[in-house]
Amino acid sequence: MKELFFLLLLLALGAAKPFSGPASLALKNMMLQDTDEDDDDEDEDDEDDNSLFPTRQPIMPFFPFDLFPSCPFGCQCYSRVVHCSDLGLTSVPSNIPFDTRMMDLQNNRIKEIKENDFRGLTSLYGLILNNNKLTKIHPKAFLPVPKLRRLYLSHNLLTEIPANLPKALAELRIHDNKVKKIQKEAFKGMTALHVLEMSANPLDNDGIDPAAFEGVTVFHIRIADAKLTSVPKGLPSSLLELHLDDNKISTVELEDFKRYKDLQRLGLGNNKIKDVENGSLANIPRVREIHLERNKLRKVPPGLPDLKYLQVRRPPWPPSHPGLCGGQGRPEARRPLQRSGKARGQAGQGRPEVVVREGPRWRSGKAQGQPASAAVREGPRWRSGKARGQAGQGRPEVSVREGPRWRSGKA
Repeated sequence: MKELFFLLLLLALGAAKPFSGPASLALKNMMLQDTDEDDDDEDEDDEDDNSLFPTRQPIMPFFPFDLFPSCPFGCQCYSRVVHCSDLGLTSVPSNIPFDTRMMDLQNNRIKEIKENDFRGLTSLYGLILNNNKLTKIHPKAFLPVPKLRRLYLSHNLLTEIPANLPKALAELRIHDNKVKKIQKEAFKGMTALHVLEMSANPLDNDGIDPAAFEGVTVFHIRIADAKLTSVPKGLPSSLLELHLDDNKISTVELEDFKRYKDLQRLGLGNNKIKDVENGSLANIPRVREIHLERNKLRKVPPGLPDLKYLQVRRPPWPPSHPGLCGGQGRPEARRPLQRSGKARGQAGQGRPEVVVREGPRWRSGKAQGQPASAAVREGPRWRSGKARGQAGQGRPEVSVREGPRWRSGKA
């Protein structure tokens, strides 16, 4: 009988991977007890002993294979983490340890998540499925993982938000897919969702259902590099950060930000914004950082709150711009990008990009009240220098970036 047990034990150890828990210590104690040289068949207490482990106290039934969960073939398993990336997998592997907390399946060829792919993984906390070929996720695929907090689905071929996402989910990244719509109640009951990354999807304003975010508290949303033509109005009112860079937004209207009064960071860079309606930015009094670079603005929008960081830049002149002089190819001086009532920059000829950082407490390695430094680029290299505008206390810090043919000029 003992020989049979040790044979089973050796087989279990041969298939064992990390993830050994307290049960492995119990097994070791059992083995030590079983090797007691004082035990023999003539022991008067043998009639009361268990057949394999001579002891006066009863033990629970013991199955050695259950104590050593296997690891999927080709994967690496340790500390409740399963790495199965870059293996050319076409489906979610089987034999995933039941107590897995983090699973990495990125950089494979998985096309579909089936209903039972994650069955039994009740402790799963993070799941990485980036850079696969996912087109379909079964509506019940995530029901077995109620504790899932982080889900990464970027760089796939999904056309919509997966159904029945775990209610405990705090972070969802579905960047660079084919998502064209956010359906009604897509995030229903997900009161813990704080980060939503949806950039690089063909999503337009009509694709966002007005009821998609009802009852959801999201703090950070990024819908950059999409097809938005205006600021979405149905996003959660709890937003602290909103990034809408690289879209086709042409104007900012008075009503656009009334819903987002707690907003602290706003990204609108690389759009087609020509006008920001007066008072529209006054609706976000807590905002501290705004990005408006690479738009078509002629002036810094009025009514800005107490910013710490404002980034604006004039778009480059096209080759056929009338400001170019005939034979010399030098741009004429034009009306600079200005901000009413604040440190008007002299960014005329040869003064392309101006980064304004405001607020009395903003400093770049220097004590408050001292002139802030500026970064000036001439050609491919950067050199540090001083902003000639004397950007001290009460005046904005200026960073000037110059093109290959521009020389240092006054900010």
